[in-house]
Amino acid sequence: MTMEGRAMTDYKAAYEQWYSTRRASFPREAEQTSHYWACSELLRAYYRPRVNPDPTCLAFCEALARRQIGLSPFMAQRWLREFGPPLPANRGYQTMCSLLEHRDRLGDAIAVAQAALAAGWGGTWEKTIARLTKRMQKKL
Repeated sequence: MTMEGRAMTDYKAAYEQWYSTRRASFPREAEQTSHYWACSELLRAYYRPRVNPDPTCLAFCEALARRQIGLSPFMAQRWLREFGPPLPANRGYQTMCSLLEHRDRLGDAIAVAQAALAAGWGGTWEKTIARLTKRMQKKL
């Protein structure tokens, strides 16, 4: 097995371990919620592009961010029902926006930031959109 394959397995094992130890603490009907929070915690732990620029780790973080973004509509609805507005920051959107920006895919990063803003997730999305737009215009 290659080093990249082993590293990806290690990250997947970390997710499985984190999720399995906390699964019992979540009600059965809230499994999507537990996946959402698992993604958030693992992104917090593993997404450090300056410290760990390993492409395998970044690919793992991208997959986690996509998973969390996919669960975001459900989580937003649940959050608003239980706690009311405003919505907190969403680490999946933040990570995806950052990953795309580092890959110089500024148009995609702006689209992600606009989606987060439109969904009502907390954060400085207006400033992010303005900064990315300005950077994109400089490149042209």
